[in-house]
Amino acid sequence: VKVGAPTAPPPTAPTPLRSPPIIFLDIDGVLNRTVKNTHIRLDADLVARLRRLCERTGAVIVLSTFWREFAGYIEYILRRHGVAAPVVGRTPGQAGTPSLAHEKPFASRAAEIEAYLAAQASGRPSEPPPRFVILDDRPDAGASDALRRHFVRTDPAVGLTDADVDAAVGIVLGAPRPLSELPDAALLALLTALAPREAPSLLTASLVCRAWRDV
Repeated sequence: VKVGAPTAPPPTAPTPLRSPPIIFLDIDGVLNRTVKNTHIRLDADLVARLRRLCERTGAVIVLSTFWREFAGYIEYILRRHGVAAPVVGRTPGQAGTPSLAHEKPFASRAAEIEAYLAAQASGRPSEPPPRFVILDDRPDAGASDALRRHFVRTDPAVGLTDADVDAAVGIVLGAPRPLSELPDAALLALLTALAPREAPSLLTASLVCRAWRDV
């Protein structure tokens, strides 16, 4: 090597790539307007909102629904509705269906989601924790301190709303627009996902601040 010749920089470890965000998806009460069904049913307008959520976040789908064993069929139907996000897995557990009776029972849907995340973390120790959001009409889907701020609870009589989509985007991407610019319904949905008990009072305080700002 010649004296004074430039030397190559020392090799550095590559930055671990972060996995795409995950949507833990329920079906009944989210993509349709019923609590119980005898078959898989999707309402087109609600699936359109899921499509927009996936497009805005680049998320993939993990099924946490009662219908989780039919992942291939659900992905096929979603694609027919224009949802390009892949269904990459399902949460563990019996899900109340006879064909999954051999699986371990869990105390809640939240416990099933936590088990899925733990299994993913153990298999990919070098990756950062995934970003994720839970869409479900069942309160037990977010019934843990670790999951509560990731939870968007839908009204089963209404299904997935535009406000729910905005809240989910905020959870996954870190509020893509200032909270002061969110519509009231979207702000309430986001506050409910982050702090369910304090959401009404926080919303009231936010609206008062907006009123003072606009005076």
